[in-house]
Amino acid sequence: MARRRGTSRRSAPPAPVAGDSRLTRRRFVALLAASATAALAAPALATGTRSTGKGPAAAAPAPSPKIAKGIDEQKRSTAKTLKTIRDFDLPPGSEQAFAYRPLPPRRRS
Repeated sequence: MARRRGTSRRSAPPAPVAGDSRLTRRRFVALLAASATAALAAPALATGTRSTGKGPAAAAPAPSPKIAKGIDEQKRSTAKTLKTIRDFDLPPGSEQAFAYRPLPPRRRS
């Protein structure tokens, strides 16, 4: 059956060809919707909709005293460093430490 001129019928986009790296707008929106749905469904799946027969996960064991001491030393050292940086007064009108200058886009060859 021949199509009449002037009538338009939208057809499905052509199937992607193997090795074709272009992403159509329609495919992009479909992937976006699918990923949003998966992201919204992830918390529901994490609550344990299926029972595995195991109890709640056990808490991580407490670190050994040696490790706890090392972590405490690192926290104190970090706090001391931050206090030193925050207490440093800059004179008014001092020069800016750095300026963000974006690189120009690479030219495709």
